[in-house]
Amino acid sequence: ELLRRKLPANGPDVVLTRVTVSGLLAGSEKTLAYEMIDYYDEGAKLTSMMRTTAFPTSVIAQMVTAGTIALRGVAPPEQCVPPDPFLRELHTRRIVFTESIR
Repeated sequence: ELLRRKLPANGPDVVLTRVTVSGLLAGSEKTLAYEMIDYYDEGAKLTSMMRTTAFPTSVIAQMVTAGTIALRGVAPPEQCVPPDPFLRELHTRRIVFTESIR
């Protein structure tokens, strides 16, 4: 309730995302991190939450239609969505992830 009263239901917003994965890479313990910061699009009047929920969903639907994703049925995206083409398509929509390895 407090958030509802303090934060606007629409208008300028920001979405922050960080995904980290740790494991072995060439025999050494490494951490791979993807980060994304997305802002309200004033020109299109789209909130960042609209952009970061609708655009990935649309890209995946287009990948299914184009045959880029061949698996049918229910599956977690990390098992069926090829990451490089997916991230490239998001980049064309100005949703940009940076990658770092530590």
